[in-house]
Amino acid sequence: MKAGKNKKAKSQGQAKAGAVAAATPPATVRDVMSAAVRTCHADDTLAVAARIMWEQDCGFVPVTDGVGRLVGVVTDRDACMASYTQGKSLLAIPVSAAMASNVVTLHPDDAPARAHDLLRMHHLRRLPVVDADQRVVGVLSLKDLAARARAADLSGALREVAQTFSLVTEDRAPFAL
Repeated sequence: MKAGKNKKAKSQGQAKAGAVAAATPPATVRDVMSAAVRTCHADDTLAVAARIMWEQDCGFVPVTDGVGRLVGVVTDRDACMASYTQGKSLLAIPVSAAMASNVVTLHPDDAPARAHDLLRMHHLRRLPVVDADQRVVGVLSLKDLAARARAADLSGALREVAQTFSLVTEDRAPFAL
């Protein structure tokens, strides 16, 4: 009978440990990022990037070279503004003409707190995640951070996401054309 009580106590202890682990924020960006990422190349047209965004239901595509190293990013807004300002179809504009090439990145082993800091500092909603060779291994978005916080029922993490979103979406001075 004593062995049964110890077994029950052990399983209750494991359940508590599991509950604590579930309430613990993710240790790394790898735990939160989206790993299934489609990319395009700088010499592709914006129509190719737009098709990827449509098919993947996203507004951001990393731009890579021939071996998968990050060379830039293009957003749905970049494509729209390039078409508008140039008066051309997406089929007539190369990704290189609209992409941002000075890109803020994360590494898979970075802490999610670093992601929040970078998103806030640069007013971004998504960050490419690259390995030591600058190859794209994922994308981390505010949506990913929010989903992880909700799934783990982390009220502090949800407040962190809300604060990041608030700072990222603050109005900035308009750019002159």
